[in-house]
Amino acid sequence: MKKLTLYFLCFLTTLFSHAQSWQELPTLNQGNELFQYGSTLYATGGGGEQMYFATSTDGGDTWQVDPLVGQTMEMGGPVAGMFLDEQLGFLGLQGSFRGEILRTEDGGANWESVYYSDIISGEYENT
Repeated sequence: MKKLTLYFLCFLTTLFSHAQSWQELPTLNQGNELFQYGSTLYATGGGGEQMYFATSTDGGDTWQVDPLVGQTMEMGGPVAGMFLDEQLGFLGLQGSFRGEILRTEDGGANWESVYYSDIISGEYENT
């Protein structure tokens, strides 16, 4: 009986010693794409009128989340992204019948459309 009690106490001690190092990590809602350049992580997500672009420079512990202002995509959202350096990056957006490519030259602070297509209207535009 003493051995059983001793084993039980050892088990409880190891169980609670590991729990002390647990840390809740932040999560992003509806993350669609995660990509990296150097030590910076980038994430995009959302859809419709609530799309966002987020950056993390500490391995994902904290995120700077910014809306993609002026960008809407019916029944869709960001599907691909990449950065060629710390400043120049691209995002691909896809909707039910639309597609768009955005470019940033300031690390994601501002985005501009460089390609747009609408299958229903037949409209295609390179800027």
